[in-house]
Order: sequence, then structure tokens, then C-alpha cells
Amino acid sequence: MTNTVALPALSPALAGTRENAQPRTMLIALFLLAHVPLALLMHKMNAVATAHALGCFALGAFWALQPRKPERVAYACAYIAGSEVLWRMASASIFWEFAKYSMSAICMLAMLRLPKFRRHDPSMVYFGLLVPSAVLVFMENEFTYARQEISFNLSGPFALMISVWFFSNIKLTLGQLRRGFLALMGPAAGIAAITISSTYVSANIRFGKNSNFASSGGFGPNQVSAILGLAAFFGFVYLMQDLNVKTSLKLLLGAAMIVFTVQTAMTFSRGGLYLEGACGVLTAFCLIREPRQRTRFLVIVAIAALLVKFIFLPVLDSFTTGALSARLSDKNLTNRDRLMRADLKIWAEHPFFGVGPGGSREERQRLAGVSIAHTEFTRLLSDHGILGLLALAPLLFTCLERFKKARSPAAKAVVSSCMAWTLLYMMINGMRLVAPSLLFGLACVELATAKRYYLLVETEQEFQTAPLNPRLS
Repeated sequence: MTNTVALPALSPALAGTRENAQPRTMLIALFLLAHVPLALLMHKMNAVATAHALGCFALGAFWALQPRKPERVAYACAYIAGSEVLWRMASASIFWEFAKYSMSAICMLAMLRLPKFRRHDPSMVYFGLLVPSAVLVFMENEFTYARQEISFNLSGPFALMISVWFFSNIKLTLGQLRRGFLALMGPAAGIAAITISSTYVSANIRFGKNSNFASSGGFGPNQVSAILGLAAFFGFVYLMQDLNVKTSLKLLLGAAMIVFTVQTAMTFSRGGLYLEGACGVLTAFCLIREPRQRTRFLVIVAIAALLVKFIFLPVLDSFTTGALSARLSDKNLTNRDRLMRADLKIWAEHPFFGVGPGGSREERQRLAGVSIAHTEFTRLLSDHGILGLLALAPLLFTCLERFKKARSPAAKAVVSSCMAWTLLYMMINGMRLVAPSLLFGLACVELATAKRYYLLVETEQEFQTAPLNPRLS
């Protein structure tokens, strides 16, 4: 019978290394708070937002050219994913799909510098099956319009393919992965600041039964809700993964999670909350096998339930004159069911190659009253026909493959929650953001020395023989 041994008790020197490797609470707080005035300034001056976007790409490209530090590319990608909605809210002078192409370009530059590179064939098959239908768009429309439609509809799948290629070729430790989470939470703090300003400062705001643009900073509630919910979920994963996190950092991340979750709810777009809750439960399910993790999860859930029940929901319900409770209890699918039926009808009329990327807009408008698809899976059918259906198989294969290869509870939690967030987001919001492409890529990353960094090992011998690279901690 083996005794489970706490890692710090085995090696005080390593315990010190782990402590030093943890980001300092003050630096994290400054990083998050610095995005508050930055975002408010960007919201008032789009030139600042433009400079911020171009600077992020330049820094990411510079890091991509340093092959020995691929983790920095992951940080840049996460930061870009968090900033995409912020740039759109601030009307930065960049093209709409800038974040998707920026992340793709940075990942491709990084791959060129990797000493070894392996293709990821399933993701290539996925994107390759979507290409033939693009010919129909060029055949039936003038070049500029066709290019815009293809860019709008295929930039997400392309970014997903490139993200999977890059992340499946690198290793990250749990510590590096958590720093990536923090990178996304920075610009999300700026988004929250804008929504807080527009929600609680405005005197003319009105709440009803639908998503609220005013409380979403004047921008699309679906996208704002998704990023704020994702940032809250990342904070939860950070707390669940790191059992030795300092109390000050617990309080900081807990406060950030509360702010993100409250502002997610105040957009009146329920998708962000649903994604946050579903993936949080999935993460906990993978991690609570270890008693300390189980205790931590139960404490977090209990505290969250008490805060929501007795503080936040009553206050927010009073502020919205009961509209928030009515919205959260509403089971209406907000026309998504009609859009899905319209996509299926279009597919029945064009079963083989569909109508091409974006070609279903007019038909969807005629059949459902809304032109833009909300469900990526049915859009694949209407725009790409049977090829779109076949393209789903490599995605599902990759999900199963990555989950099977994940050995430790931490790795299974990362894979399952990131895959789930991606697929659920695609189900309710299409691929409007680069975030689902990033998370699908993160699910394919190999967690280096995962067992040793998971805080507990089974024997003294296992501890002594486990590989350690302090630079990667």
C-alpha cells in the first residue's frame, strides 16, 4: 500500500521554487486593474484601440520568432482572444476578423520556428472539406462580396485548424496554462469596466425580455456575455487547479469572478452564464476525485450559492425591476430553433455542396426573419451540404482522441472543459469570436510533467524520478 505524499513536504527547495513560480498577487491585480482605464480610454478614442490591436499583434509576432518560449505565443493568443470584443466595442480601425487572422498568423510564425513540427491531419480534413463550396460563392457573386462572405464564414474554421496545429506541437505546464488564463482575464476586466460604466452610470437604461445592448457597453450582448463568462470560468479553473494558491490571490480571483459573472448576467444574454456553469461543473467533475479538490469545490459552490441567493440576485433584480429573474427563467430559444430549421430546409434543397459560405443569408432571412446563423453545426449543412456534415467527424474524433490521451485529472479537466466550451459556443453563437478556436487548440496541448505539477504524487520514488524543468513551472 502506498502513501500519498504532499509535494512540498518532500523537497523544501522545490516548494520554494513553486512558491516563486506563482504569479504575485499584486502584479496580477495591477494587470487586471490597468485594463480599466485603458478600456475606458479605448472606448472614447478608437485610435488608442487601434494602436492597442496593432501592438498586440506585433508583440505576438515577435514572441513567435523565439522558438524556445512557445508559452509566450499561448499568452499572446489568449490575450488577443480576450481583446477581440474590446476592440470591436471601441470601434478600432481594424478589419472585423482581425483577431482570428492575427492569432493564425502568430501561430504559423511560431510553427516555422519550432524544431519539430507534426501535422494534425483531422483538423486539416475538417477545414479542407469546407473549401470546395467556396467556389460557388465566387461563381455567383462579384469578387469583393464573395471574398467578404468567405472571410466572415471561414476565418473561424481556419483559425481553429491553425490553433490545433500549433498547440498540438508544444508542451505547457499547468502554471503556464494558468498564466494564459490570466492573459485573457486582463482585457475581459476592461470589457467589464465598460459595461459597468454603461449600466450603472446611464440614467436612461431600460431592461426588458431580450438581450440588452445598453448594459453590454453598446455592443453585441452575445459576444460580451461569452467573453465575460469565459473569464469567470478561467478564474474558477485557476482556483480549482492550484491547491497552494495564496489567500490574497484567492480573494482577488474570487472578486474578479464575481464581477465577470454579474456583468455577464447584466447583458441579459444567457449564453455566457450557461457556458460558464456547464464547463465549471465539467471541470469540477474531473478534479474532485482528490479529497482536497472536492472540499474546495464544495466550499466555492456553497459560497457562490449564498452570495447569489441572498445578495447579488436580490440587488440586481431590484435594480432591473424584476427583469433579470424573468430573463433567466425564460426558456425561449430566441429564434435559434427557427434558424436551425431554416438551415435544415436549405440543406434539403442543396444537399451536396450547399449554397456556399454565406450563401444562405438571404434564404435564412426569408425563412426565419434573421440572416446571420447562430448555430455553426446547421450553418455547415446549409452552406456546405454533405461536406459540412462530414467536416464534423474530424472535430468529434479530435475530442475523443484528446480526452483518451489525457492521463491526469488536471489534463482531463482542461481537455473536456475547453472542448465543451468550444462546441457549446458553436451551438449557440456560431464562430463569431476567435475564442472557440483558441480553446479547441488549448485542449490539444500536451501538459508537460503534469503528474508532478499536480501537487500530489504517490511515492517518494515517483517524486525523485519525475522530470522537472523549473523554467517551465
